[in-house]
Order: sequence, then structure tokens, then C-alpha cells
Amino acid sequence: MKEVVIFTEGVGELIFIREMLILLIDNNDLSLECMDLRGEKFCHVPYKLLNPTAKTHFYVINVGCDERVLSVIKERGPGLLRSGKEIIGIRDMFSEQYKKCSNKIDPTIIKQFCDSSDAVIQQLEGNDKVHLFFAIMELEAWFLSFFMVFERLNSILTVDYIKKKLNYDLINNDPEITYFHPSVQFSQILELAKIKYGKHEGDYHKFIKQFTSADVKDFIDKGFCDNLQKLLMEFYRLHAES
Repeated sequence: MKEVVIFTEGVGELIFIREMLILLIDNNDLSLECMDLRGEKFCHVPYKLLNPTAKTHFYVINVGCDERVLSVIKERGPGLLRSGKEIIGIRDMFSEQYKKCSNKIDPTIIKQFCDSSDAVIQQLEGNDKVHLFFAIMELEAWFLSFFMVFERLNSILTVDYIKKKLNYDLINNDPEITYFHPSVQFSQILELAKIKYGKHEGDYHKFIKQFTSADVKDFIDKGFCDNLQKLLMEFYRLHAES
């Protein structure tokens, strides 16, 4: 059985990745467990789906901080790679470090951040088994690309109503290249229906649990959010090669 370790910067990313795997892979062939890294200890969190006949087992681990994703890969990567595991890291581009460089989406700065992270990964033996993906600029950009879910939360949140009230064209604008701080847009949309969003675990669950396999297919066909497209294709590759 192939083993893949996925380090996420926060609980929102953990829940999102967990649900993506559940939607992408036939549950008869899916095995996963989710954890928080607290200090130096791994603590299980929902859910654990153990399947001894699955081709791939995924560990989805929240490390609790955007800057910590790369450092955990650097520290723990050599041991994980020696044991035959593959590694994926997922974090937001939007960060205090980025805001010191720019207050807008700047492809040049984004490339610098990606190149800097890649240089750290290249120092690892077996680095071809390590992949880092950035949400540009935040996880909420990926949420916005699943705009069909808003109407399920509240019937007034149609794309036409959102465009009329906030001038956000969710059908035609790619969130990864449109919104510098997409959690603001996401929160404002929910506010139209008096739904509070505070980046809490329950907030993430409420939205992400509405996703369907058809939504994922529609997202892939739409071609939005290039980094998420690449991440999902990586999941397909890992599973297909098992």
C-alpha cells in the first residue's frame, strides 16, 4: 500500500482535503486518517477511515501555521521519504510574510515564494516525492470556485444575487487571480444571508460538507484555480499509480 502524507497549514485545509479525497476516490478504495501536530505529537482528529485493501493510505496532518508547513517537511521529510512515503504540503500564499512584499496579487512575488520553497525541497534526498501547493491567495479562493454551494446554504445566494449586491462575478472570474484577500469576499457573500464566518471548524464544515462529486467535476471542467487543479491531478496520479 502506498502511503501519502499531506501537511496542511490549518484545520480548514485539513477538512477541505479530507472531503476532496472522499469525493475523488471510491470509498471502497480509500484509506485515510487525519491528525493535528501539537508540539511534537500527532493527535488523531475526525475522521479515520482505515481500509486494508486500499491502494493508497493518506495521512492528512494539520501543522497549525502557514510558515510551519515547509519547516515540518524539511524536518520530518527525510525520515518519511526513507520509509517510502510521498509528501504533499498545502498552505496559503496570503501571509504576513507576503504582505510585507505586496498588497496585491503579484505573479512575480508569487513566483519568488514558490521558487524559495522549492529550493528548500530540492535539498531533500528523494525530493521528486515531495510537492508543495499554494492556495492563491487563500483557501477561500478555492471555496469561491465552488460557487454553486452558496445557494444550498441559503436560497437567496444565487450567483445573480451575489453579483447584483456585491459585484462579484463568480461564474466568470477566477478567484486565484481576482481576489487578494478572498476570505473577505467569502465572508461578505455569507453575510448577505446573515451567515457568520469566522474561520472556525464549524464554519468550514458547514460549507465543505455541501460539496458533491458533481461539483468537483464541474470545477475541473471550469478550469478555475490552477493550483487546486494541479493538486487534484496529483491526487489522481498518486491513486492511479498505486
